[in-house]
Amino acid sequence: MTTQELKEILKKRKITYAELSKMSGVPINTIQNFMSNRTSSPRIDTMQAIENALGFVSPTAVTQYTEKENDLVRLYRALPNEQLKARVFAYVIGLLEGAGVDTKRLI
Repeated sequence: MTTQELKEILKKRKITYAELSKMSGVPINTIQNFMSNRTSSPRIDTMQAIENALGFVSPTAVTQYTEKENDLVRLYRALPNEQLKARVFAYVIGLLEGAGVDTKRLI
């Protein structure tokens, strides 16, 4: 994940650096250094902690998820086209919102 991609995600989700620090366990100074490009290549475990806190499935960290979570990712990736992926995504969002989950905060 690049600095720009992370900035866009944080802006879209309205997450501050302080909130990301609490969510990920990464010190706020480390996040600030990365976001201001003072650190050009952060440690892998730092980026994995940030990505995990934001709900991203990293291929190198897939063992941190349950087998069912891994199955869901594999099934989604196996869909043959973007149109089907969009339909599945919309369906899942509907299920989550119907269960009271604030999906706008998650994505």
